[in-house]
Amino acid sequence: HVYDNIEEIPADCLNSGWTIYSCECGDSYMEENPALGHAFGEWQAVTAATCTSEGAEKRFCERCGEEEVRSIPETEHVFSEWTATKEPDCTESGSQERICSVCHTTETAEIPAVGHKYVLVKERPATCAKNGKKIFECSVCHDIKEEITEDKLDHDFGEALPCEERVVCIKCGAAMPTVPHTCATRGKEATCTESGYTETYCTVCGKVIGDRTESAALGHDFGEWETDIAATCVAEGVEKRVCSRCGISETRAIPVTEHEWEEVFVLPATETSEGKTTYKCSICHAEKEETIPKIEHVHDYDYVSIYGVGVACSCGRVNANEGNVIIDSSNTVSGIREGSGGVIVVPNTAYAVNWESVFCYNSQIEYIYFGKNITAIDNLFAFEGCDNLKAIYVSSECYIPVVPDFWPDMEIIRVDYNS
Repeated sequence: HVYDNIEEIPADCLNSGWTIYSCECGDSYMEENPALGHAFGEWQAVTAATCTSEGAEKRFCERCGEEEVRSIPETEHVFSEWTATKEPDCTESGSQERICSVCHTTETAEIPAVGHKYVLVKERPATCAKNGKKIFECSVCHDIKEEITEDKLDHDFGEALPCEERVVCIKCGAAMPTVPHTCATRGKEATCTESGYTETYCTVCGKVIGDRTESAALGHDFGEWETDIAATCVAEGVEKRVCSRCGISETRAIPVTEHEWEEVFVLPATETSEGKTTYKCSICHAEKEETIPKIEHVHDYDYVSIYGVGVACSCGRVNANEGNVIIDSSNTVSGIREGSGGVIVVPNTAYAVNWESVFCYNSQIEYIYFGKNITAIDNLFAFEGCDNLKAIYVSSECYIPVVPDFWPDMEIIRVDYNS
């Protein structure tokens, strides 16, 4: 649009104006112009104000001629100086007035009382009966006033007490009346460590009347011992108990506890050497060792008592008084039969003989024990075919020839029968 047709509706003091913009097509819009407001001139007095009534003034709008009126406040009175109408004295106030020279309004005001003008005329010291004081007199109206300068004094009866004897005051001679003792009971309760007492006394003179009753100290009333610091296997502990009356505490040591030993290693003892057991404390990790004595050897001749074929100890010692193996004059070992197997014991009563074919091909023989009187085994073919033979036990002095290759895989163990 081209809004080139402009029409103005002018604003005045109270009403807004408008500018209308129009297009040749007929479309238009308006813009509002604010009201101008009044354009007042200077205020002009209409009625002058006085000290008893307000005045008035007015002004006019230069555009529309609108008139505005306002009041002028009353003026101040024009008073004369204050003039006394009644003079004040020591106790009563006076009065005064002043008059406005314009409207003749009268204003009054109070004149405060001037107060007494006291002069000291007499002074009296304090006694046991009367207070000390000063006496003053007003020089204007002769009014009298007194001021207490000191409270009356206490009677001085010396060291005598009123509930013991009749005495008089040293200062004023006044008699002090005697009265009976005012009795009360006082004392101190016994404690754990200190004794107590009760007694009757006079609350006036303080004199103790009658005998004092003593009570012995109670002693502490301790509770049960309670652990404060627990003992261990390396340090003492502490336990304490508390007195239920005074709260004092008492402590004592708790002995060191035993170690909590745990077995950590055992070296078994044998018949030839001592063993040992090693222990370790599970609390402090301390260690200790205990010796295990050597095992005392006890000959067990039933060790080889198998199928009734002789007896001997596991150490190799043969019991010569036992067994049924017989060596006859032809150097033949009897009492051994095919298949008896197990362990064969040759007793000490046997001689060095040719053992050929005595043990041959007995596959059940595992161990053969030769007594200490067997000093030589000169024919190793006696063990031919003993496939399960594990060991032979012979005297440490027994002669054995060189072991042939065809011997079974067995061990030759020499035994000291004299030990």
